[in-house]
Amino acid sequence: MIHRILVPLDGSVRAEAVLPHVMAVANAFNSRVDLLHVLPAAAVGDRHRPSDPMPCRLARANRARYLESRAEVLRGFGLDVETRIIEGGPAEVIVDLADRGEYDLVALTPHGVGQSTQLAIGCTAVAVLLNVRCSILLVAGYSPESEEAKTIPITYGGILSPVDCSPRSDWSLKVASDLALGSGAHLQVIHVLDSPEVVSRMPRPGATRQLVESIIRANRTEAEEYLRSATRRLVETGVSMETQVLSGSTGGPAESVRSKAEGDGVDLVVLSAHGRGGAPAWPLGGVAMKLLLGIDRPVLVLQDVTAARTAWPRPAQESNRIRTHDSTLTGPFRAMR
Repeated sequence: MIHRILVPLDGSVRAEAVLPHVMAVANAFNSRVDLLHVLPAAAVGDRHRPSDPMPCRLARANRARYLESRAEVLRGFGLDVETRIIEGGPAEVIVDLADRGEYDLVALTPHGVGQSTQLAIGCTAVAVLLNVRCSILLVAGYSPESEEAKTIPITYGGILSPVDCSPRSDWSLKVASDLALGSGAHLQVIHVLDSPEVVSRMPRPGATRQLVESIIRANRTEAEEYLRSATRRLVETGVSMETQVLSGSTGGPAESVRSKAEGDGVDLVVLSAHGRGGAPAWPLGGVAMKLLLGIDRPVLVLQDVTAARTAWPRPAQESNRIRTHDSTLTGPFRAMR
């Protein structure tokens, strides 16, 4: 299900805030974890003065030791962890690795080293969210008061899973329930009733209001049946859960989910990248994108991998250029070669 997880780290406490959540997900699915650091591409110098390789070697060795130290901590909790150092642009390297189909999940934070927390999300995270072809875990967990990152598995108390009663919801709900079982969390499954849009500049006539109300009632009936069916399936697995149908707010489904998550203090939101009417040609649907950009809780967005790998083609020359700089490490001194 989630077999391999890519975790980009830039050496900052902000980036390491993702590690406790990665440990929780990896433990639930027995996933392999790859810690990645992206080095700036080596300077080529000019024809009269070639670039000095020594600073590049020292930087690579330093980053290798850093990654290995974090990997050892995770291995101490029983995880299968490897490290990678690749030269290039951070977003380009991350997206390229996801394009190859090597990873089921990319886990990162909204900000890294040197990025202002005045912005909702940094440029690297934005580029990854808009282009990556696999599932995404975005953890907005950095606290300015923290002096060092916590490297212990997080214990989820509550997980929220918004569903729209589509087959994609079945997939995201299965992942959410497995995470809840693995961490002992209480699972909340919700469906938000969104009022049908009526294009009119004038107040709705009586017939239109009755039609809208009829559609909402029918949708509520279907949603309640879907949630009852999901409860029957999942309770047999031992998961602690509850379900609820929410009336939509003026801000739409994303605002209702955000309000529910923050109001109930859930630890993680799990949803599909696209809903019933979403087109896989777009990397993320509207609800998923709004939650990633506007919620202060960690969000796990599950991508429709089969469809995503046939969409958003990349220029071949860019992918090949980045690929030539790949160096997979198995120890702190391998990079000195």
